[in-house]
Amino acid sequence: MKEGLEKKMTIDFEPQIVKLFLSYIYKGAIQEDDLKCYALDLLQMGKMYDIGSLFEFCENFIVSNINSDNVGDVYKIAKLMESEKLIQGCNACYKR
Repeated sequence: MKEGLEKKMTIDFEPQIVKLFLSYIYKGAIQEDDLKCYALDLLQMGKMYDIGSLFEFCENFIVSNINSDNVGDVYKIAKLMESEKLIQGCNACYKR
């Protein structure tokens, strides 16, 4: 692995998202205001780094906050992340 040889790792997320990710790992929580802004990004990080509890935490937050303004973005990420829960949440939003 390249990271092992170079002793460094590249993460393709904004620094604020990485800080929140690390905060979740060490503290087990993220402030709701931060989730409102970064839940989709954190969901992706949870999937990418196999942090199932973060993925579920974000998934539950997103599902409860799907609306007509964000349903398109959520659906795209839901398909990419293979999140049946989010896909069903988007479908329910479309039916309203």
